[in-house]
Amino acid sequence: MNKAKLELTDPEQWLLYLAREDGGYARLVEDAGGSARAAYRLATARCKVEAEGAQPTLEDLQAAARLIASRVGRGGALPITSVLNSDSDITGLRATHQALEDALRSLPPPAPSTLTRTGLQHDQARPSAPHQ
Repeated sequence: MNKAKLELTDPEQWLLYLAREDGGYARLVEDAGGSARAAYRLATARCKVEAEGAQPTLEDLQAAARLIASRVGRGGALPITSVLNSDSDITGLRATHQALEDALRSLPPPAPSTLTRTGLQHDQARPSAPHQ
């Protein structure tokens, strides 16, 4: 059976294959296109086996990333603190709040109001007093 299909149809066997196969984790990183995606695939498979199909939590992803790093010899914990629905609500709210604040700070200042613009144009249109 194809390894990709094994990952989906029999995650327990796929996990055993990764552990036994020489360079299995390195191939996973290569096939996945990076360690973050590889960690997600590994964590998803482990959750299917160990947590009856639950979605991986941030802790699961971090553990998978550390395992991959120990087997491949590079990387480590993922540089994220909260991005998953299953993380605590307060952490998600704080992350969302911070992202919004950062986005607002990057916006240019608001344009002058119509009244202010009209007033400036009116002042500019007045002839200045003649100089004597």
